[in-house]
Amino acid sequence: MYIWPDLILQSYQTEAKAKQYNIKNGIFYKIKEITENIVKLIKIDNDTKETGELMKLPINEVQQKLLLCWAYTYHKSQGKTIHGVLCLAQTQHKNFTLRHLLVGLGRGPLGKNIQVA
Repeated sequence: MYIWPDLILQSYQTEAKAKQYNIKNGIFYKIKEITENIVKLIKIDNDTKETGELMKLPINEVQQKLLLCWAYTYHKSQGKTIHGVLCLAQTQHKNFTLRHLLVGLGRGPLGKNIQVA
């Protein structure tokens, strides 16, 4: 995974595995600085406002504890509110069901920002 400053990532580790770095599952983090061996992150809220203090994570553990947050599966998006433009993709796939559509439509607070492809 390529990383750079200002990239927003989401944690996906369980509390026990990421506890030593104070990373909580399902939270968004923004990369503030990258050095040779350390990545400095800060927690962000739904409005992308930075909160809390900088955290340090070894660069070789970034891809084990964080993932890109610009694309979600329908299953992974459950329980999340996605602000901004939301595109529901692969709706013509043979395995796409009404449940997928309902989960996808329920993620966006504004119907005018949802696109169905």
